[in-house]
Amino acid sequence: MKPQITHLVEVIDRPNVELQIVPFDIGYYMGQSHDYTVFQYEADPQVSIVYLEKHDGGEYVEGAKKTARYLDLFDQQKAAAIGQERARRFLLDFAASL
Repeated sequence: MKPQITHLVEVIDRPNVELQIVPFDIGYYMGQSHDYTVFQYEADPQVSIVYLEKHDGGEYVEGAKKTARYLDLFDQQKAAAIGQERARRFLLDFAASL
């Protein structure tokens, strides 16, 4: 696992990477029990598609009203995440403990 953590430290500064870490000590936060992916495209950022991962497959959600709650959920998760510099220190400390 240490090489994987080290790799995350190496890529955290790339301009196309935004690493979000929500530490365990923050406790429960909205969305931690849902696996989903939000797709937005540069050509039309107002259009979103959400893919919901399920134990027996998945489901695509489309439409502004239906995807809005997942976009809000994503914003809440981003707000719960620690900043990039703290994330780097967290990863370095974690790798050192392995």
